[in-house]
Amino acid sequence: FTPLQEAWDLVHKYYVDQPVDDVLLVQGAIRGMIEALGDAHSSYQDPQQLKEANMDLQGEYEGIGAYVNTDGEYLTITEPMPGSPAEKVGLLPGDQIIAINGEDMTGTLPEVARLKVLGPKGSKVTLTIRRPEVEEPFDVEIERASIKVATVEGEILDGNIAYVKIRSFSDQTDEDLRSLLEELLTKEPAGLIIDLRNNPGGLLRTAVSIASEFLPEGVVLYEEYGDGSRDVHEVIRGGLATEIPLVLLVNEYSASASEVVAGAIQDYGRGILIGETTYGKGSVQQIIELSNEQGAVRLTIARWLTP
Repeated sequence: FTPLQEAWDLVHKYYVDQPVDDVLLVQGAIRGMIEALGDAHSSYQDPQQLKEANMDLQGEYEGIGAYVNTDGEYLTITEPMPGSPAEKVGLLPGDQIIAINGEDMTGTLPEVARLKVLGPKGSKVTLTIRRPEVEEPFDVEIERASIKVATVEGEILDGNIAYVKIRSFSDQTDEDLRSLLEELLTKEPAGLIIDLRNNPGGLLRTAVSIASEFLPEGVVLYEEYGDGSRDVHEVIRGGLATEIPLVLLVNEYSASASEVVAGAIQDYGRGILIGETTYGKGSVQQIIELSNEQGAVRLTIARWLTP
């Protein structure tokens, strides 16, 4: 840690604008340490970002209202939410966010960029957008809002087929799905379509619970740690839809928890996957809070394997 201490002392001795903010220096050092891992899914979250991330997992957050993909070089819009600020300013699937409030996002981890887009309702953020087939990037100013995410929606389609769209895997998604399945199954549908397209994932616990609605028994996934040890996540007995004919819709933005569910159903031959090859996020992250309410580190702690 000697070079770190030396750098700290040099900043305090020579930097032109004094006094410097020690809290920001410490947060910057932590952020740089995690970024040096070279893992797009590990990051530092300052206290405000931690608050917003927790709200996101609870199905409510403050931001622009868009589903995003954190793969690739830049944060990319996969789908604006209906009625959201993102939809109102005309953001489209495939839009890349190449700068935020004038700050170039080149070389910035997409997950870090995602956290920069979040912010208190009523505040404004300017995004520089690169859009396919549009020659020049352009700016859009968006006023952030409180976003309530309806993570599960469903209906009966023509031909008496039940359709369920799962948008993310938040804290309430499994309970909402169970309630919806109870309602739809009373109509005795001939089959069930589960739509996981553009679903970025979420909580591992929720993924296991949701997969268990469709699988009668067995292992949902294995969680493998750096030392080679494994945790086994088994089906929770009592699923409501373990026998009905089943199809899952997936695409390249179906990630993480979506892939846990799709992988288990595919491995057991329980249903058919239709669409495109999924995102490929075979890792598990844990948010570990730091002391004195100084935020948290989000670290990749394991890789997961299908049954």
